[in-house]
Amino acid sequence: REEPEEVARGFFNALEEPAFSLHPALRDLKGKLLGTGALGALLCGSGACEFAYFRDETTAMVAQETLDPIVAWSRLCRPLATGVHRSV
Repeated sequence: REEPEEVARGFFNALEEPAFSLHPALRDLKGKLLGTGALGALLCGSGACEFAYFRDETTAMVAQETLDPIVAWSRLCRPLATGVHRSV
């Protein structure tokens, strides 16, 4: 129920920097995600995947279309009152 920018400011993963040191491509991907208009992006756990958080679905869809040729797999999800729902 917070503003999206406020939610994104709270993203943190202590394993992100060590993972980026071992695999610089993960840092590059995060930069690309943020470059598509994401309010925030974060490595999940120790590096199984990264996610990006967008203000609106349209921006997220454009980002997905832009990044699809360079990422192995992507899915667009939208938040619900509890949990998430895969929309595409």
